[in-house]
Amino acid sequence: MNLSKLSTPFALISAKNMSSKQKHIIFITNKNYNSGISEPNSGIQIMLTDNNNNASLHRIEKFSNASKYTKERFTDGSIDNVEVFSNLDDIKSIWIFPETGTWKLDTVYINDDDSNSYSKFECDEVIGTTKIPALALESTTSDLLKCDIGNKSKDIEEYNLLKKNLILTNISLVSLGTLVTLCIHGDITEGKSFLFGGLLGILYLFMLQTQTDLIGSNTSNKILLFPFASPPIRLLIITYFSSVFISTNECVLLPYALGFFMYKLAVILDVIFII
Repeated sequence: MNLSKLSTPFALISAKNMSSKQKHIIFITNKNYNSGISEPNSGIQIMLTDNNNNASLHRIEKFSNASKYTKERFTDGSIDNVEVFSNLDDIKSIWIFPETGTWKLDTVYINDDDSNSYSKFECDEVIGTTKIPALALESTTSDLLKCDIGNKSKDIEEYNLLKKNLILTNISLVSLGTLVTLCIHGDITEGKSFLFGGLLGILYLFMLQTQTDLIGSNTSNKILLFPFASPPIRLLIITYFSSVFISTNECVLLPYALGFFMYKLAVILDVIFII
């Protein structure tokens, strides 16, 4: 798109009184090395244009202070969700550039806070160079895009349901196994060993799920839950509790081991029933 086509909406920016209507803009930076904005403190400028050639101009800073922890935007492979306020509907095009430096942008999504409509703007260009100092992008919104976004939400729901089912299956197996051990052997020590091993297995399964959840996450939870996501620390936690229990006189190794590995049986059973 030729930048000269933006002269009309540019003249309308100061003439419009923008109301506070929230829009979510998602910037997806290319994941290749050095795709992020090359200047460490550079923000971006973006102009939104609707079907009536009305426009609004917004500056987005490099660092977000929306949470307790400062988050750096527009880095290699980052997905940045930014909120802006504008009275525009049905965004047809955007004009975007980094304030300084270069930036390889893949895709931009725009969503109105009070609707389910999505607009997609494909880029896949390095912006900020002498050849392309800024770039204008046209919307490629379609029903397929809405379907794709809906499918992603559905996949997340299915994943969360799978996690819940795995934990519940593991708890059920440990409870049943403890009762069976008590009934067969009539020894509370063996039942207690199976139960303690099972509880440790449930904790281990939870830590494995947490590691998966935190992949690619930039939230403050990543710091708080780091012990669960770090394999060495996770192994140290399991080893510590195991050694403490085994060193007592109330541990029987075989029931303890069987109880711990109920988490693997839970995974196998869930996979079989899903298939």
